[in-house]
Amino acid sequence: MQASPEVIAKGAKVFKYRCSACHSMDPNKSQFFGPHLAGLVGRKIATVEGYNFTAAVQQEDIIWTEQVLDDWLTRPQQMVPDMCMPFLGLPKADDRHALIEYMKTP
Repeated sequence: MQASPEVIAKGAKVFKYRCSACHSMDPNKSQFFGPHLAGLVGRKIATVEGYNFTAAVQQEDIIWTEQVLDDWLTRPQQMVPDMCMPFLGLPKADDRHALIEYMKTP
């Protein structure tokens, strides 16, 4: 079931202010610091074609499910310690939920 338009709008806002400096939701825009996040839910970590992931990240065996994303968004450096990004996480559960719902939208 798809989330309400309000939740998706909140997720878009979280993405804009917390993610968009490095990531895009457009699969044709991986020229940012990080890979694009289009189609992230259900994808294996480090599989965006054309993006140069660190060796440490490439060795991870993670599928980005909603639960894994929630865990990662809570404490990213604990889940993938050698990931080369300055993101410290989202402490509010409703922000994480909204962001995940936004990232699930086509």
